[in-house]
Amino acid sequence: MTSPQNTENTPEEQATPLAPVPYLTFGLIALLVAIYLLTSYPGFDHIQRFAVALGGFVPKSIGAGITNTDYWRWVTGNLLHADPGHLLMNCFTLYIFGNLLEPAIGRGRFAGLILMGMLGCDISTWVFSHNISIGASGIAYSFIGFYFALLLTLTRKTAPQNFNQSLRTIIFVVLLYTYMDISRGGVNIAGHLGGFAGGALYELLLVSITAARVPKQPE
Repeated sequence: MTSPQNTENTPEEQATPLAPVPYLTFGLIALLVAIYLLTSYPGFDHIQRFAVALGGFVPKSIGAGITNTDYWRWVTGNLLHADPGHLLMNCFTLYIFGNLLEPAIGRGRFAGLILMGMLGCDISTWVFSHNISIGASGIAYSFIGFYFALLLTLTRKTAPQNFNQSLRTIIFVVLLYTYMDISRGGVNIAGHLGGFAGGALYELLLVSITAARVPKQPE
């Protein structure tokens, strides 16, 4: 006779697996803080004018100047911040949504989301604005756009009866945020909406790619 085997799981087996550490999120926040410290030295209360002049995204300059050498502004404009409050607000949003999204979709796709946020913000600013723009708000809004689009995708699959209600809620939140931006003044609304749209489109693109890769079940 053989003794019955122990079917109880060990504590290690029972423990819930830890989510991957969001290194890209932490790295992006650290980069933004380091850049702000460098560009706001020695007072640290606002960015120095030379940094805005060198790295800010200037739609007119870029528009004239795909013949220019100002291509770096498409990236650097997203990495500069006007003051500590501007930096703190963006870093907080990046942390909240990055901590949710990066472990869920993986670092490679998350890196693509960051780039999509930059691109969406810059293109929208280029088309609709004439003011110099700085800040990671476009990236932050792309995280929000991706998150909302993902919620709609999951709702459509798991609870389609709630899809219209979820869509109305998201539209209301977007309009509310836009109104708040308008009320504050001095905000690159076009860049915010462009980043949001970039994140939402990126989610739709990933869904389409995933659906195309899933083999069809034989009838």
